[in-house]
This record gives sequence, C-alpha cells and structure tokens, in this order.
Amino acid sequence: MKKNQKKQSLFTTLGFSPKWCVFVVFILLLSGSILGLLVKNNGPVTKKIPTYMLAKENKVNEVELLPQEADNTATLTEVVNTEQKVDEEEGIITPMTTLFDENKLPVIGKITGPVVALVIDDMGVDLIHTQQMLKLNDIYTVSYLTYAPNLQSQIDMARSKGKEVLLHVPMESVHKIFDYGPEVLLTTNSRTENLKVLSSMLDRASGYIGINNHMGSKFTADLPILSAVVEELANRGLMFLDSKTTPKSQAENIIAHIRLPFASRDIFIDDSNKPEDIEKFLQKTEILAKKKGFAVAIAHPRANTISAFEKWLPTLKNKGITSVPLSYIIDNFKK
Repeated sequence: MKKNQKKQSLFTTLGFSPKWCVFVVFILLLSGSILGLLVKNNGPVTKKIPTYMLAKENKVNEVELLPQEADNTATLTEVVNTEQKVDEEEGIITPMTTLFDENKLPVIGKITGPVVALVIDDMGVDLIHTQQMLKLNDIYTVSYLTYAPNLQSQIDMARSKGKEVLLHVPMESVHKIFDYGPEVLLTTNSRTENLKVLSSMLDRASGYIGINNHMGSKFTADLPILSAVVEELANRGLMFLDSKTTPKSQAENIIAHIRLPFASRDIFIDDSNKPEDIEKFLQKTEILAKKKGFAVAIAHPRANTISAFEKWLPTLKNKGITSVPLSYIIDNFKK
C-alpha cells in the first residue's frame, strides 16, 4: 500500500496522471510499428524532387561552368590554355578549318617549281573592272569588300568562274582620310563591339575561305584588339591573310599561338598605277617566288593592272612559275 502511494506521489509530483502516461506510450508504440512497415515495403524514406526541379538544378550547374565574360568568348590567353583543345605542342590549339576546307579551290595534279598566289583586293564595287578581272584564267583568288552590292550574287559568280573568295574587311588605319564604308573594326571599340561588327560583315555572305584586312595599319598593330578577330576566325573555321599594311602588324605573333590557316602579303603590285611600276613589281614577284619557292602578291581591279596581267600571266609557264590559289600556298608552305 505504501509502495503504490509512493509511485502515485511521483506522477503527481511530475504533473502527469498514470492514465495519460499509458496513452502516450501506446501512441509511440503504434507509430513505431507503422514506420517499420513503411521502411520494410518502400525502403529508406527519401525526399522526392520533381523532374522539373532536377532540370532546373542541372541548368544552374551548366551556367556556372561558362566563362564569365558577357560576350561568352574566350580571350587569347584562355584559348591557348584550354586543355581540351591543345595539340601535341602544349598550349597551341588546333581549330577546325571546315569552311576553309569546304570553300577553297582544289588543285588537281602535282605542281613543281615556284608558285605565286595573286590576290585581287577591293572586288565588287567597281563592277566593270571586277568582271574583267574574273575573266583572267590564271587569277584564282579574289577578295570582295564586305559592303559590295549584291555581295552573295557576286561571290557566287566568282566561284562559278573557278575563283576562291575572301572577304575584304575594313579595319582602322593610322591615316584619317579613308572612307571605310558603313562598317569598320576600330581600336576604340570594345572586344564585344568589334566582334559584333565582324559578325555582321561575315554573315552577309557565304562561300568564302576567310578574310584579309582592308587598310588596318592601326588595327593590326594592336595585339589584344586583333587577337579577338583572329580567335573568331578560328572559331568559324576561316583563314586570315594579313595584307601587311604596316610592318608593325601583330598577326604572326598571334598565329604563333593559334593554329589556323594563315598567310601574309609579300608584294603590292599596283601601289603605283603607272604601267612601268606595275611591271617592275611583277618582276619582283617572280624573283621572290624563285628565291623562296612561293610569293603572295596583292593587286586591285584597275585598268592598268588588268592590262599588265594580260601580258604577264601567259609568260609564267615558260619561266617555270605556276599561278595558284592562295589556299595552295597555305596548305603546302604554311604548315
């Protein structure tokens, strides 16, 4: 009797009645049994995430892996150090050259002896001289100004006549007297602005193998600015011909780190429009080709230049020199 009174006094002291304690114990035992059945039948209890939430989480992870630049393009240093794209030589990428390979003019048969690539700039604006230049059989590479009228039709015409095509892209000059046309790449533009302008020009047409600079003595001397253009060409699988309008051009320094089809101009044939001067530079082209095996010469669609070519081109065969597309020199002398 005393023992029961002692227990009753303990419950009373804690503030619980014996009936309440029995009820709580019953509820706990019942909950444990139900939980045990759930684990047995369904495995561990996990938080189920809806499918759309999983997709959202994955998307966030992808965004975090992207470069931080707003224009989503890598800088020259980032491209050089990207391990997934490196070649045998550490730090040098091997960009795809799809458009260059697809649109270049194939050379059939074996060529021996020195070769010259004659590139005709400023095509497409002076339509009469443009058409006359296209009629010359031994001219294989032509470069159309990006603002030429009916650009795609003119490129299609040139390709139908057995020519490979470049786009002649206006770039800033050290001189202030030039009319660049409606669009030009400038050293005062940001990287993003220049890439936007470049894309606008490149997207005007198709069927070309790459670009060369129209003027650009200031732009091509600026390594960081020019590198953005070269990287974009690499991304698109295009080539770059440095017209070499300045001895300070940084193109070759950039190409040392980015492997893409590249050539540079050796001789301007018609800086002077005098027939005797044109003839002199044609002879210099021959001498250079024989000395190093090839020469890249740039000329323009002008009456005196066309007349000089009509006389000079038929003489090359007897001199052991072959006129070839620019792509042939890149494929055989620039790798």
